[in-house]
Amino acid sequence: MIPKFSVLIVGAGQIGAFFDTPESPNILTHAHAFTKHPNFELLGFMDIVPDNAAKAAAIWGGKPFGSLAEAFAQRIPDVVCVATPDPTHYSFLLEIAQYPVRLIFMEKPFAQNIKEIEHLQHILEQATFSVAVNYSRRFVPEFIQVREAIHRGECGEFMGGAASYGKGLYHNGSHMLNLLEYWLDQFTTAQVLDTIQDCYAHDPSVSAILQWKNKPLMLQAIDCRCFTIFELDLLFTKARLRMVDAGMRLEIYEVQPNLMFKGYQNMVLKHQWNTGLNRSLAYAVQNISDHLTQQTRLCCSWQHGLSAFRMCHQILPMK
Repeated sequence: MIPKFSVLIVGAGQIGAFFDTPESPNILTHAHAFTKHPNFELLGFMDIVPDNAAKAAAIWGGKPFGSLAEAFAQRIPDVVCVATPDPTHYSFLLEIAQYPVRLIFMEKPFAQNIKEIEHLQHILEQATFSVAVNYSRRFVPEFIQVREAIHRGECGEFMGGAASYGKGLYHNGSHMLNLLEYWLDQFTTAQVLDTIQDCYAHDPSVSAILQWKNKPLMLQAIDCRCFTIFELDLLFTKARLRMVDAGMRLEIYEVQPNLMFKGYQNMVLKHQWNTGLNRSLAYAVQNISDHLTQQTRLCCSWQHGLSAFRMCHQILPMK
């Protein structure tokens, strides 16, 4: 019989508790994902705003706590989710690392500068606990299948592409860089073109030309105060791959002869499908369960989280 693992959610905000409800068809919060999985039990929520923790506990169960010390005094959880504002991730991770937890599930980015990242790497290399990072698309089956197709050579050689995002390079752009690394590998060089202060004073959105072995990709920052966009268009010698609606839909195009103009070839839509992005946290929690019970590899580990930060830092160092 598989034991239940106890879970504490640190940060009773939108992604921690309030983006959905227990009756929602989508699974958009840490609370929904863990309470829905039979291998986990929710101990409660810790938030520096007591009312937020109390409201979250009233919806999802468990108890409200005002500090980690208060929560851990009652019981050391097996799993701790850090779903707090970006500038607090580093300090919470350091504090949690002092306790004998089994796994920490982190929102990103890990830290606010490269000095903090290097300190965290030293700690995590010696840690007895595991760390999973919520770069959500790495957990979704359709994105995993696309990676496998690319690595089998079915798409051919990468030729170039374009990506659009907003709401901060480290906050949202790191999702794009993490996905591109997952599908293609890390870029080699970056040329910054422009920056936009569209959300966070400490984290502008950056437009840049990235190079993968001399093949360019345009990383385009779009002001999130106008609208939200997170889309990707990759061109290969045998295929075109499009991610639209933040990844809720993927499209694959293949090369076919142009029926009107002899001697030309076009990209024609071969397949499109809706992804499980609206259930990415459920996939992540299943991966965490498999890791704790069967030592299955984490789809997105702390190494991937640090790599995403370093790629952002290569484009625009965070001061």
